[in-house]
Amino acid sequence: MHHSTTDSSAGSSASLEMETMPIRQLVRARDVARKLGVSISWVIQHASGKRRPYLPAVKMGPGRSPLRFDPNDVEEFIEGCRCTAGRRTLSR
Repeated sequence: MHHSTTDSSAGSSASLEMETMPIRQLVRARDVARKLGVSISWVIQHASGKRRPYLPAVKMGPGRSPLRFDPNDVEEFIEGCRCTAGRRTLSR
């Protein structure tokens, strides 16, 4: 019986953590395109893996525009491109 008490207390602390964690606001492809200064189709092609570099996205299901983007992933994408561009410049 002591074992089940431990399990339930672990579960409630995990749910408490979920309740206090901030919810990340996902954004649409048009918002990412505006931030990057590219077209929406560019964003979608890079998010689908058809083009490199890959832009991480969350597929929210079927439909016309199911892709959403975590702003943190977009910032990391920008940093990754900056590093790649810097390496290309240095290697010449």
